[in-house]
Amino acid sequence: MTDCTAFRAIRDAVLLMAITGVLANPGGDATAGDLERSQVVEASNAFALDLYRHVGAESRGNILLSPLSITDALAMTYAGARGTTREQMAKVLHLPADREPHRGFAELRGALGRASSTGVRLDLADRLWVQEGMKLLPSFLMVLESSYGARPGLVDFVRDPEAARRAINGWTGERTGGRVKDLLTSDDVNPQTRLVVTNAISFEGEWEAPFNPKWTKPAAFHVPGEKPVKVPLMTQEGRFRYARLEEGEILEKTYAGQQLSVLFLLPREIPGELERIERSLEAKTLEKWAAQLRPRAVLLSLPKFRGVGRFELSKQLQGMGMTTAFSSDADFSGITDVERLSLARVVHQAVVEVDEQGTKAYASTAASQEARSLPVMFRVDRPFLFLITDRSTGIILFLGRVTNPLARGQ
Repeated sequence: MTDCTAFRAIRDAVLLMAITGVLANPGGDATAGDLERSQVVEASNAFALDLYRHVGAESRGNILLSPLSITDALAMTYAGARGTTREQMAKVLHLPADREPHRGFAELRGALGRASSTGVRLDLADRLWVQEGMKLLPSFLMVLESSYGARPGLVDFVRDPEAARRAINGWTGERTGGRVKDLLTSDDVNPQTRLVVTNAISFEGEWEAPFNPKWTKPAAFHVPGEKPVKVPLMTQEGRFRYARLEEGEILEKTYAGQQLSVLFLLPREIPGELERIERSLEAKTLEKWAAQLRPRAVLLSLPKFRGVGRFELSKQLQGMGMTTAFSSDADFSGITDVERLSLARVVHQAVVEVDEQGTKAYASTAASQEARSLPVMFRVDRPFLFLITDRSTGIILFLGRVTNPLARGQ
């Protein structure tokens, strides 16, 4: 009999493009070839950590993001960007402006599709929502369908924006098993909206080595600036990849099948250490930490938590350098040569849950192998960071901060 501990995460990114009333000049930029999957992964991870730093600087609470979902949606929009708009988006997304990333994204999606197995489910879905009667360029539609599997759905933003919003929210809810509801508010869609690009990514995974719920006990979790809160703390002894860093401790826990895993980064118990780590969080830093991981006997204590995050990211993206895309000078003439478009809003919603499921007893083989040495204590009783990654590609799927396991996030 087996106890199932599931980590379920859903992320949705939505890009809303509003018409600016100026006709666009058609045309595209010559490219020097396509990016490979590894180059897309490197770019996506660099963007992920950049975005996290900008979001984290504005909030001290829980943060939940799916960088891949946001990157995927922005990459679809990038397919129609031209001129300065394209150059700025490329810089923010860490892409070379003279090369196309879409084949690399298609290869990445194929690799991630192989992650699903017994106990693990990972799904990506994209959709294009178009104003009825709006003419999109065949080249743009071909890229979206061939690389992202995104087909257009017709809605009427002009005469019935509320019905269009319900249709988009209905699709999002369906693709995420009902976990992400009402992604778009009435403020997100209006009669000026012409095009909405949506991406949904959902993940459900059982641990490779589940926790025994009998060992879960209430314990204090130290919240910065507040009194400690009581949280259910799951505990197990086993063999994990672990490292002690100058900044704190890092541990990797795998999901069933071992293609996906989550990294937990626990800062030292020093005031401000979490903020210092976040300010210096870069791809090279993360690679350096991960390179130090070694199999160790560990007594792991991890809190259950569930959080919901919703962000309108246009401010952060502009702060990162993507300014023209949101202005009247935006050039998305690779999407349509009939109307001129600009980005209006970038809405991202996240749901994450770490809990236990099932009623079966579990005997861990790894735990029974650790009688030779005393285990390292990895007790997550204070704010921490987590990153869910695909080990075969190295892509960061989900990224977050937990300062209070009882809080829902923002």
